[in-house]
Amino acid sequence: FRSTQTVTLFSESLCMDSFSADVANNLVYRNLPGCDPSCLITDRAPSGTLVFEMTTVTTYAWIEAAKNKTSGAFQLIHGTSAGAIVQIDAPAVTMNAPSYQDSDGVLMLSAPLIFEPTSSGNDELVLTFK
Repeated sequence: FRSTQTVTLFSESLCMDSFSADVANNLVYRNLPGCDPSCLITDRAPSGTLVFEMTTVTTYAWIEAAKNKTSGAFQLIHGTSAGAIVQIDAPAVTMNAPSYQDSDGVLMLSAPLIFEPTSSGNDELVLTFK
């Protein structure tokens, strides 16, 4: 994690324990008479989980944000040298029923994330390699 420079959710900088994402593409192979064989993405439902050190409610009310289905941006930048940096941006993220965890006696929040597209579409997760 030393190479992870930035982790923000809803514009709040976080002390992250872990992050995972599932693009959840529904990929269908079609080989029908009279048609060229093709692979199609017929649906997608990207999601993920972010585990981070819980902050005080005065810093940010995470549980309220989840209850209210607050939507906001997520960003993670990993890497320190040119050519070895990956940036993950999700412009419209909501949390779904976060739970508390303990990590070495420190209170953590495990936040299931739902990645939604903006009005531009097809931008639930944007990967940039620098």
